[in-house]
Order: sequence, then structure tokens, then C-alpha cells
Amino acid sequence: MPTCDQGRISVQKRYPSVVLRKGRERALLQGHPWIFSGAIERVMGNPEAGEVVCVYSYRGEPVALAFYHPHADIALRVLSRHTEIEINREFLQHRIRKANELRKKVIKGDTSAFRVINSEGDGVPGLIVDKYGEYLVVSFETLGAQRRRGEIVDALIEILSPRGIYERSQSGARKKEGLSIEQGRLWGEEPPEMVEIRENGLKFFVDVKGGQKTGFFLDQRDNRKLFHALSWGARVLNCFSYTGGFSIYALKGGAREVVSVETSEAALRLINSHISANGLDGGRHRMECADVFDYLRADDSSYDLICLDPPSFARTQKEVGRALKGYREINRQAIRRLKPGGILITFSCSGAVREEAFYRAVQEGAIEAGSALQLLRFLGPAADHPTQFAHREGRYLKGLMLSILEREGS
Repeated sequence: MPTCDQGRISVQKRYPSVVLRKGRERALLQGHPWIFSGAIERVMGNPEAGEVVCVYSYRGEPVALAFYHPHADIALRVLSRHTEIEINREFLQHRIRKANELRKKVIKGDTSAFRVINSEGDGVPGLIVDKYGEYLVVSFETLGAQRRRGEIVDALIEILSPRGIYERSQSGARKKEGLSIEQGRLWGEEPPEMVEIRENGLKFFVDVKGGQKTGFFLDQRDNRKLFHALSWGARVLNCFSYTGGFSIYALKGGAREVVSVETSEAALRLINSHISANGLDGGRHRMECADVFDYLRADDSSYDLICLDPPSFARTQKEVGRALKGYREINRQAIRRLKPGGILITFSCSGAVREEAFYRAVQEGAIEAGSALQLLRFLGPAADHPTQFAHREGRYLKGLMLSILEREGS
């Protein structure tokens, strides 16, 4: 029976073994961090759900150490391809410290909020850690990460020295692994009602306990900075504005007028707080509490710069078809409102929707709007949201920067 010999430690710890079907180690060896249940030939050693196992090829070659879950579609989540090491407190500390050092390199400017750990992207599958000023917000998305929460919290305290750590373990991935929602203070002080952060020198107030995601869309930081650079003198439409990240950047960038469309009145009120906190001219900003689809259909205005940053339209594969129809329609409407020479920045944050499918939906919307598009740039998340290169499923945020080359009748 194959086992993983932990030769670097004094006690010869051995992990349970999982053997893959013939040829099914190929994706793993090419860098993919997931192995699905259908790829497993046999399991030996009776591992518990969330336990670390040693993964073997069909020929008996050790290929990875991974979190194991016998009842999940993603049965194995790779921790390391070095099978001689031990997955322990020191391993977790090393991964968290390495991730934090990376953030020091890629986070520039006056910024106090960013993602510290991005799950598989930082080699700690199932762990999300966001930093908001002196507070950390963590999410344990898998049973493997959940079982090591004590070691993880200890490492976060040692490496990041937060004032407090707050848990928001609410993702759909938890349900797939038999976990319930958990939320509350984990360590230290509980965050206040609103945590003040700075992003590229701009002030924002974040509800880390009740806001969307962990309170703020940290992944859009670089795209907001781009939006700022495009905004001078522009008439701007920010759809699905939430608490106004793109709107504030546009006002700071010198936009002539900014219209924020959002269904949440509470989120819209927070935009006014952000305008005041940053000393911006609220007279150049207008809020519309409305469904974006309805607003675009009814609005006959035209804009120099439009942002479409909708919430996820598809959380499962079953919802992808409906989501693509939604992307096609909303981009069609936005393109109709874009002035000649204007720029559209459009996103999908639906992990279930592949890049090519999203791009095709946008193109179909443009055709229906009678327009030929220019692709100016592909867009994605900020550098504090890394993914493993082969992990396409991890690249949930995809975006396009577009302009109109020509349209019917012009």
C-alpha cells in the first residue's frame, strides 16, 4: 500500500492514500489544484472529511498532498506537490507569511484594505482573508480549512498583528462540504459598525459584518484606478454602483457628472458619506435607486464612460444560460447609451461563466445594438487576488474595456 513518508520530521508521520485513475494526474501535474471525485480509483487508510491525504498516480507515484472530502464533487484540493513535507502549523505560517510578503510588493499607494490570502491562489485552499485597516475578515470555505482554523488564526495574529479577527464563512462552497454559515468575532476586538479604509488615497467606510462579500469589492481596486484615469470631463454612468467605488474614483478624476444606479437605498446613502469624506463636489453626482435593466431601458441619455459591474448572475452551471442572456441584454442597453468615442467597462464576477462565453455575450449584445466594438483591454482582479495559472475556475472576475468603432447610421 503506498504511503507518503514524511522524512523531514522526527516522527514518521504517514498520511492516508488516495490513488487516481489512469492518466487522471495529468491536470494536477500541469498545475490544476482540484481533483474531482470521478478521478479517484481507490482510497486507503479511511481518511476523514477535511483530512490531509497523499495523492498517488495510478502507477503509484506520489504527486501531491491535498485536503480530502469523500462527499464533495471536488474531492481533493491540493496543498502542495512536494509530498515529503508535513502539513502543520509551520506549513500554514509559511504560506500566510509568503502571501503577506507578496502583498507588500504589489499593493502600492495609500491603501489599507486588500486581500491577504486568496484560497488556492496562495496555496491555502478554502481560506479567504481580507484586511480592512486594523481588522481581518476571514472565511473558511472548505472543511479542510475549517479543521485548521485555530492554527490559521494563531498564524494570522503572529504575522499580521490585527486589532481583531472577524469571521464571515458564508460561501456556497461550505454547503457543498456539509458546513453551515458561521459569522462572528474570532479573536480580539469586534469591528465597529463601519471600518474606515483608504484605497489609493481615497476614504471609504466599510460594513465588514453585513456588507456584500466581506464588505467591499477589493478585487476591483486596479480597475477603479483605471476608471479614475478615464473620467476627466466625462459624463459617467455607474451601474450596480453599490457603495460607489467607481463613482468616487470618477468624481476624483474630474468627471463632469456621475450617475450611480443601485437598488439598495442604504448603499446609495453611503455614497454621500464617501463624497463628503473625500471633499468631493456632490453637485456633480446623481443617485438613482432603480433596477439597472429597467433604468437602461427607460433612460434616453448618452454617456462618455459607463461601468457595468453586476452581481453574480450564475452561481451554478444550471444558471449559466440565463446569466448569458442577462449579460447580452445589459451590454446591449449600455452600448446604446454610449456616445461615439465613449468607453464601456463591463464585468462578470460569475465563476460559473467562462471568459469566452462572457465575451461572446457582450459581442452579441453589441451586434443587437448595431455596433462594432473595439477591444481596448482585457480586465481582471487586482494583484492581491492571485490564482494558480492552470486554475481557470479561480478566475471568476473577467472584464473588458471597449469602445465603439462604428454603429449603424453613423
